Amino acid sequence: MAAEEPTTANEYILHHLTFLSNKEPKGIVDFSVIHLDTVFFSAVLALLFGGAFYFAARTAKAGVPGRLLIQAAMTATALVSIKLRANGGILMVPFNVFIRS
Repeated sequence: MAAEEPTTANEYILHHLTFLSNKEPKGIVDFSVIHLDTVFFSAVLALLFGGAFYFAARTAKAGVPGRLLIQAAMTATALVSIKLRANGGILMVPFNVFIRS
């Protein structure tokens, strides 16, 4: 059983939409506060992307692009396309993937 339930929507939102931090911030900008959840997810994503880049660098060869590079280029093209369509822009992809036969 909960000891005390939030009574208004504002109290509920303030209670649930907060960072896991080492102390309460004193103002809107307080550089002495460390948001532990942000640090954790930043470290996890750094390891994930660092490992992916390390794997891509170890398997890269000169000449014909491998499957990983082609997949990365296709994903980047799709993301650019989605972003431009969402903004109402014209689809202009700034790079091409050339595959030697």
